[in-house]
Amino acid sequence: MVDRFFRPFFGGIFFDRELETTSRLFDFVFKCLALGDNTLPAKGIGEIPKQLAAKLPQDSILLKTRVESVVPSDGESPVVVRLENGEILKSELGVILAVEQPELDKIMTRKTRDPKPSSQTKPARSTVCLYFSAENGDIPVSEPVLFLNGSGQGIVNNMFFATNVAPSYGAPGKALVSVSLIGLFEEVSDEELSARVIKELGEWFGQSVVNKWRHLRTYRIAFAQPNQSPPTDLRKDPRAGAGVYLCGDYLTSATFDGALVSGRLAAEALIEDRALLRRP
Repeated sequence: MVDRFFRPFFGGIFFDRELETTSRLFDFVFKCLALGDNTLPAKGIGEIPKQLAAKLPQDSILLKTRVESVVPSDGESPVVVRLENGEILKSELGVILAVEQPELDKIMTRKTRDPKPSSQTKPARSTVCLYFSAENGDIPVSEPVLFLNGSGQGIVNNMFFATNVAPSYGAPGKALVSVSLIGLFEEVSDEELSARVIKELGEWFGQSVVNKWRHLRTYRIAFAQPNQSPPTDLRKDPRAGAGVYLCGDYLTSATFDGALVSGRLAAEALIEDRALLRRP
């Protein structure tokens, strides 16, 4: 049961086939899966940030504007945000950094922020996602099911036909095939990796079927998740220096829920600190 189900299923969720992730995160995800439904947004996962952005004034978001550094307040001057284009922004209220752990280490050096346990002391969880296009008649099932590799052999961890869940993910008459691997496979080119996946899935569904699929794109995601193997603190303090606050799944749990909760906690910490500063 562990090798044939838990290892590929939860290993695919945590990008951790060794199942070293903290049991507290396992308990939370298991509960969510048991009590709720697995879904895909009809218009894609990008609809979540679009909904959040829709509640803000139109001129409040700067796109394609990379941040080079953030310097906390020294008690006298405001927080300073330096952009890659040379522009400097200053905030009297405070700055919330909603970036993943590797980007935080680039934006704020350890000398400019309060020392905190870093998930970067453990190797990040990585994944490769491959997408293929197929005719609806050239896929083996029409049900919205997840296929797991419980054999312990091969490089594919799990795969599914996304258009069986959300038909809007493909053109009319077309199926979108999604394949997930654990790790980066840095030594293997995209072309070779795609060929290996096609060959392996041919053993699952028949080579004559899979050979008709057309490779669309390969995504290599080096920092797919923070490593949350024990010891793990799933409720880190968001304060990173005077007037600077952090949010992201590396501070809570490596889930959408954890990322959203961390944003709320960062905002609450900023509001609390500002209230204390205003007291006589």
